[in-house]
Amino acid sequence: MTCIDAQRLIMPFINKKLDINQMEDFIDHIHSCPNCMEELEVYYVLLSGMKQLDEDKELSVNFHQDLLQLIKRSEDRIFHDKILHIRKKIILILVITLTAFISSFRIGEFVVEDVLHKELFKSNFYIEGLFPEDGDGILSGKISGHLNEIHNFLMEEDPESAIRLEKTYPEYEWDTKK
Repeated sequence: MTCIDAQRLIMPFINKKLDINQMEDFIDHIHSCPNCMEELEVYYVLLSGMKQLDEDKELSVNFHQDLLQLIKRSEDRIFHDKILHIRKKIILILVITLTAFISSFRIGEFVVEDVLHKELFKSNFYIEGLFPEDGDGILSGKISGHLNEIHNFLMEEDPESAIRLEKTYPEYEWDTKK
């Protein structure tokens, strides 16, 4: 920060209108630049004195000490803001890590359980019982109506399955037209 930038921020600093980043840069600059610190002190004495007179308050005995306290409070505010920001990041990281850990454990548990306890079965193309929720047989009837198309498709894609379908329904008359 340059001295010109710091001098522009003197009034907002005294009036407590700087955001945390501006305040931090300003305080760093006035600690390293005696001219800007002196300029700040002059403005602070004038503004604080006028404010105290306007409000019929008793004038401060030591404006320099009041300014140092204002700077100290501002530094404390910056410090607490940084600590709060770090805490938020740590909590966010912990929550994400915990969520990922719990999710992976639960997903892994389900996958392992499925692999270990799932019975393997071989399809035999029985239409009955294929859709148990179809109580009135409408879906099974629709599939039976397209059995020739299914058979022809299987003949092209998986001839072994087409042969098993023929064995499963020996009484069905297969139309092998393409």
